[in-house]
Amino acid sequence: MKKHIVIFGLLAMLVSKGMAQTDIDALRYSTPGLLGTARNIGVGNTMSVVGADISNTHTNPAGLAKFSATEITLSPGISFYKSTSNYLTNNTDESKVKFQQANFGVVITSRYKSADADETKKWNGAKVGISYARLANYNESYFFKGYNDKNSLLNNYWE
Repeated sequence: MKKHIVIFGLLAMLVSKGMAQTDIDALRYSTPGLLGTARNIGVGNTMSVVGADISNTHTNPAGLAKFSATEITLSPGISFYKSTSNYLTNNTDESKVKFQQANFGVVITSRYKSADADETKKWNGAKVGISYARLANYNESYFFKGYNDKNSLLNNYWE
C-alpha cells in the first residue's frame, strides 16, 4: 500500500509541473492560411475531417479510405503581394503577383473482386495516395530607402 502511495505522490508531483496548451498556443501553431486543393480551400480547410480529398495525404491520411475511384488532382494558385513602407517621409510601394503550384497529387484505388466476393471482409481493396502540397511560403523580402540629413554614424563617434 505504501508503494502505491509513493508512486501516486510522485506522479502527482510530475503532473503538477506540466503545462497545457492554451488558446493562444492553439492560434500560434495553427495554420494561418488556406492550403491544399481548391475543394479544401472552398470548405475552409475542413476536408481532412470529411475525407475523400487529396489534401488528406498530408493532414489526415485516414481520409483516403473514402475514395472509391482513382483520382488525379492539379490545383494551381496565384498570390498577390503588396507592401507600403514609410522611412523619414519617403514612401515606398511595391506589389507583386506570383503564380505557383499549390497542390498536385494522385490517389490510386483498387478493389479486390472475386467469384465469391464477400462484402463482410475486412480487406476488400487498397488505396495509395501521393501528394505535393505547398503548405507555407516564407520567401519574403522587405526594403526601405531614404536620405537621413539629420544625423549620421559619425555623430555617434563624435560624442
